[in-house]
Order: sequence, then structure tokens, then C-alpha cells
Amino acid sequence: MKRLYLLLSVFALSGMLLFGWLRLVSAATTPTACTQPPTAATQILAIYVLAFDNDPTITNTANLSYQYTATVQGIVAATAANPSVRAVMLSDLDGSADTQLHVAAGGTLTTLDCLPAHDGLLTDSITEYDTTDGQSLGGYLLWAQATYPSTRNLFSYIGHGSFFAADTVVPISQLLESPQTGRALSPLPDRTMVNPNYSDFHLPDEQGHRLITPHDLATAFAIAAEGGGERFDVIDLLHCFAGSIEEFYELRDYAGYITGSPNYAFFDPAMPGTALGGLSTAHSAENFAQFILLAYQSLIPSTQHPFIALGIQTDQLQTVKSSWDALSAALLAEFDSNPTLTADRIELAYTNSFQYDTTFCDDPSELVLAPPDALSDMQTFSAALASEFAGTDVASRASAAQTAIYDSLPFNQTYQEGSPWFYEGMGAAPVWEWSGGGEALYSLFTPFQLWTAESGEQYHTWQSLWYTSTPVYDIGGTTTISNPNPYEFIQVGDAEVSWADVLARYWQVRAQVPGVDVDTVFCAPPLRGLFPGSAEIALDIDDRPDRVRTGTLVTYTVQIQHFGGTTATILSILHTLSPSMTLHSAPAGCELTGLKLLCARPDLPPQATDSYQIVVRMMAPGDVPFSGQLSMLQVGGEPTANETTSVVGAPLVVGLGDGGVVNSLMHSTLRRIVLLFILAALLTVTYRLRPRN
Repeated sequence: MKRLYLLLSVFALSGMLLFGWLRLVSAATTPTACTQPPTAATQILAIYVLAFDNDPTITNTANLSYQYTATVQGIVAATAANPSVRAVMLSDLDGSADTQLHVAAGGTLTTLDCLPAHDGLLTDSITEYDTTDGQSLGGYLLWAQATYPSTRNLFSYIGHGSFFAADTVVPISQLLESPQTGRALSPLPDRTMVNPNYSDFHLPDEQGHRLITPHDLATAFAIAAEGGGERFDVIDLLHCFAGSIEEFYELRDYAGYITGSPNYAFFDPAMPGTALGGLSTAHSAENFAQFILLAYQSLIPSTQHPFIALGIQTDQLQTVKSSWDALSAALLAEFDSNPTLTADRIELAYTNSFQYDTTFCDDPSELVLAPPDALSDMQTFSAALASEFAGTDVASRASAAQTAIYDSLPFNQTYQEGSPWFYEGMGAAPVWEWSGGGEALYSLFTPFQLWTAESGEQYHTWQSLWYTSTPVYDIGGTTTISNPNPYEFIQVGDAEVSWADVLARYWQVRAQVPGVDVDTVFCAPPLRGLFPGSAEIALDIDDRPDRVRTGTLVTYTVQIQHFGGTTATILSILHTLSPSMTLHSAPAGCELTGLKLLCARPDLPPQATDSYQIVVRMMAPGDVPFSGQLSMLQVGGEPTANETTSVVGAPLVVGLGDGGVVNSLMHSTLRRIVLLFILAALLTVTYRLRPRN
């Protein structure tokens, strides 16, 4: 009995320690509980979506992740200079499980450890956001507006996009990967002429890539409004071709003003912070919109960056739609009397109006703003229709529409003319001009001429298939197109017809029905970075991951971009390590002395990029800085770059023998348990071998 009691005691004690060890390991590996920040009333709340989740294999300015650090730093600096503003940032970078939530106020950046779910509550179960999903963005807006109630607010979406991308049932990238077969014409977009720049490259379910759509943005705002969120003063759309009547009209109920560009949009990381820093509660919503555009314009170089951007007053857009529907009805009446002549007049009006680029699928892109581009300036197009149909009901309806369009513009657009720096074609670069023949405003879908590829094949742009108010329809009797959320601008109103009916009739007359007579083609434009001009060298540092626990490896990607026309002689880059990090690896040519890591780099030819990676291990919590300073023979560029990594809590426990860091607590507890079992075995053996009476 004594022997049994001793054995039970020893093993009971061992079990208690084992249970304690398992609890410690569990505590070390369980994600930190979500910390909901306290509700804080705010004067001006700026809500940002930094949709920077791009193809990670792209290392030039088309990958917006390289602009992330500078963008956030600019916004934080704006909150230091302007105490009346608070900024909330949802940032999605070019990897998986790397979406981040930050709050900036008073010059201080706070990183939250969770992300908002669809219900607007923080959760640690989400690590990757789909920044093109209306439900997800709606949850983010719910959380932001409930946590930081404000008297004034603005929303800014920054990322790649296309002109009013259709709300396809599956991601457009999946449609491209699985084209229809067995027929001469593919009813779905079945080829991509350039590498598409999607709004979100890594989706949570890893099912393809997506573009932001007007419907998803409207869904997000509707969720926020239904949850009690305030109507926004301004919605700022900083993606290419956002300035269309189709996208503006979709968002009309959720803000007083909307800003965007009907053509290419340029982005500099300083833009959001520059605009935010100058806002005041004394400004009206109209002042907000105008100041944002002027702030962006101030950062765009005066040459090689032609652009146009505008702000619209949303309460005027219903009048624009009603007048355009009436014009559409008049055009359909003309088609009934003389189909061919009416089609000819419409096409002539189209050729006499301004166009915005949709033929960027060319390789190289010709970048000429002219037919067959499928976007026309709505104001000059209505004026041209009035001229071509003089003396008819179409002319009077077109003049009324032109007046409504002008009334929706509360202040002058910002623009400058010239040739784009990214032109790569042969011969002289095209010149983009906006003032001849009238003022250019927002765009309208006008696919009246087909785009001809180098092979001679002709195509419609992919939006043509979804430019209908019909939710489901058949193409050629063989393929069903699902169009669950048609563009609101072409929903039938009081006139019982819409602009989509005019396009359908025109295509029938010309035998150019998308998917039946003519294939469609897909490509997406990038949000353009600035060509630095006199600043020929740019240095950027980006960390992955951006938020870690102690003991974790962090990879810093260093990128040097050369924008000049002659070879740049790079002498070296000097990196300064933090005392709380240790160097794990660096490329050949790097030498560590104390906390200074000096890396020799090769010379850079014109328009070239050099990049390398440095891996460190984080040894203590805190906001850990890492910097680089470039030394070169030439003068110019941005010789310094800085990155800060957030390091929190105890280190994560990883498996033994995998080369990772093992929690010291785990080591010590494991040793005790092993020793205890050895002791138990010795006691058992000793008891069995003791002399018996």
C-alpha cells in the first residue's frame, strides 16, 4: 500500500506540472485578446482604405506596398500638425495575413491587434481583408464611426482600380483563367493584354483577384448608414478613372461631395497627409473637397504629369440622370425612324467630344485620348449631340443634360496639360489637353468604336457585357451572364429607358453586340506614381511583417529606384540597426560594425531598380526603427529612408529543432518536467530495490 501511495503521489505531482506547462505554452501561443479602444469624440474623422495588396512580384511603383510607410508617416504627421483630426487606416499589403489597422491622433500612431468583422466588432479571427468586398468594408466603417463619433468626416480609398468595374459573381481574374470554349467568340473577357493591376491581389479565401466596384463601395456606405453612421462630407476616390457618372451616381446618397479623376490618377505618399493637415471644422464640405484636390495638385510635378480631377455635388446627380434618361428616350425615337443615320450621328458626336483612355491594353500603350477610347467626357459629348441632332428633340434634351452636368460641378476642376511620363511608344509622346472645345468633366461609357489589337482582331472593353439593367441574360443562346447588381445609373427611371438601351440599339445596328458579334478584352490600369524629375534616386525600406512578437525574424526589403537618364554611381547604403535587434542575414557586400551595417551596391543604369533584403531578429518590445542612408557621387533623389516595426509581448513558441526561437519559459518548465519524471523513476526503482523485512 505504501508503494502504491508513493507512486501515485509522484505521478500526480508530475501531472500537475505537466498541466501547468501546457497552460503556459497555450498562453504563449494564443493570440492577444482584442483590445477595443475607448470611444473618443472627434472633430474631424478621416477614414482611409490603403488598398496596397498588389502582385508582390512587381517591384516598381505599380506595387503600392512600397508606398505604405511614407503614406502612413505623412498621415501621422498631419495629425500632429492639426489636432482637430483623427485618422483611421485600414492597410492591406502585398502578402497574405498582413492587413493592419492603425489610428493616428496628435502625432501618435496606435496599432490595433484585431480587425473589424462584418458586424463592426473587432476580432482576432481575421488577418487578411478583402478591400474590394462591400460587407468587409462596411464592417470597418461601422467600427470606425462608432468608436470615433465626429462632427465632420471624410473617406478616402487609395489603390488600383478600373472605370466602374462590374460586380461579377466570381472575381474577374477567375473569368479570365476559365474562358468559354467551343465557340468562335468567347462571351467573357478571355485575354489580358497587359499585367492587370487589381485592387486586391490576395483574397482571404485565395480565390482569384478583385477590382473595387461601385456596388461594393455603395454596399459599405449603406451598411455604415444603417448602423447609425454619419453621412460623409467627402468621399475621395484615388484610383484611376474613378470620375465617371456611373461610379459617382452609385455613391450619391452617402456623401455631400465626391472627388475623383476621369482619367489616370497620380499618387504620391505625401498626398493624404498634405490634404488632411489643412482641413478645419470651419470649412464647409465643399471646402473639404476643393482643398483635397488642391493639395493633391500641389504635389504633382508641373511637367510630364497631365491630369484632370474634379469634385461633384451629389444632390445634383439625380437631375443629371433624369435628364440623360430623357435624352436616351429621344435617341431611341430617332433610331425607330432612321436606325443607320442615327447611329452615324451618335458616332460623329462621339468623335467630336473628349475621350479618356481605355485602350491602354496596347503594348506599348499608345496613350492617345481619342476614338476608340470607350469613355467620353459627358459635357462635351452632350454638346456634340446637340449639334449633330440640331432641330430635333434630341438637341433640346442634350442641352438640358449639359446644364444639369454643369450644375453638379460646384467649383473648377484641377488639371494640367502635357505628355505623360509613362509613354513608351515610338515617336513623339501624345499631348493631353483638356481646354479646347469646352471644359472636360466626368466621363460616360461610350463604346461606339471597337478597339483593334495589333493582330487585327477587334474587341469591346469587358464592361460592355455588364452594361445592362438585366440581372441575368443569355448571350447567343449558349451562355448565361449573371449581372446581380447592375449599375444604378442605367436602372430604368421615369423615362422607362436608360443609356444602356441606347448602347444596345447602337450595337444591334452596327452588328457589334458584345459576346455575340465581338469578343471582349480585359485589362486594368495602375494608379500611377510620380516621375520624380529632379529627384533621380528614390530609396525605400519596407518591413515584413510589420507587427511581430519578440524573438521573431523580420525581413527588410530595401529598394533603390533610378529615374534619371544617366548611370547613377551608388557608393553604399548605411543602415542603422536598433539596439533591440540582432542581424540574422545580409547580402554579400554588407559589413556590420556595432549597429552600423554598410552595404556596397552596384551602379544603376537609367530607369533601373536595385533591391536586396536584410533579416534581423527582434529581441525586445516597442516601436523598433530601421533606417538607411544612400551615398552616391551624383546629387539628388531621396538619400534616406526609415521604417518602424511594432514588436509586442512575449515571443511566440515554435517547434523544437525548426531553427526558431523557443520560449525560455518553455525550456525551463520542460527541463523541470523531465527531471521530475527521472526523479519519479529513481524513487520507484529505489523503492523496489529496498531491503524487505
